[in-house]
Amino acid sequence: MEPDEIQTEGTRSYRVKALPKETGGYRLDMLLENGIPGILPVREREKNGRLALAFEISGWTSLAGYCETNRLRARELTSLVHGIGDILQEAEEYLLEPDCFLLNSKEIYLSKAEDERLELGLVCMPVPQENWRAQMKELFRYLLEKIDYREEKGVQMAYELYELMNSQEFIPFASLMRCVDRFWEETREEENSEASLILKEQEALLRSNVSRLKEAGETGAKQGLLPPKAREFLTIKLPAVLGYVLPAIAGVLLWYHWFGQ
Repeated sequence: MEPDEIQTEGTRSYRVKALPKETGGYRLDMLLENGIPGILPVREREKNGRLALAFEISGWTSLAGYCETNRLRARELTSLVHGIGDILQEAEEYLLEPDCFLLNSKEIYLSKAEDERLELGLVCMPVPQENWRAQMKELFRYLLEKIDYREEKGVQMAYELYELMNSQEFIPFASLMRCVDRFWEETREEENSEASLILKEQEALLRSNVSRLKEAGETGAKQGLLPPKAREFLTIKLPAVLGYVLPAIAGVLLWYHWFGQ
């Protein structure tokens, strides 16, 4: 197959891919006539006297390029798996099969959204390419080398996906997405359990401190060390107020545990 060519026109860049002779039909029409979500914008070109497709890659970075300076974490893996799955599903509405996509690290393109999620742009050809499952097996093998091994979640997720992909010959892509979702559900349950334990410990500590203040007030009152208003504040008003405040403080601690770190 003729190698790709990267062409630049002003500020725009294109990945130009030559097509086999006599390429045409409904797939080519679908690609050229529809702006399909998740597929890189494409137009017709001529390359060495043959029909070619030019995919615009301005503002995009290939997955391979991204991984040269970044290690992948669990959330980026999630964006990658869900992104590919959503695009393949959307493409089926335009009668474009998953095997038409090029799912390798050099032809999967990324950009960072405002919320730090990875957005994907894929190359789709008007003729079937290598089986998508075989491509995904190679992709997951590649990703195992690009994981941030300092993050346990990302490592676990990467190995689970790799093993799942290699355990079934005809696995549907939805199973990979469910694997990712299940991982996050289990992780969330563990975090909630840990947060509940921290919340109970903090609340117990706060209540213990309130009891000490109350005891100090009562002791001071018995020994005549505190004026009447101070005794009333320490033994009656302060415990009553803290009875309302404690749940709010506990809620703030819980929020910080989940979102503030």
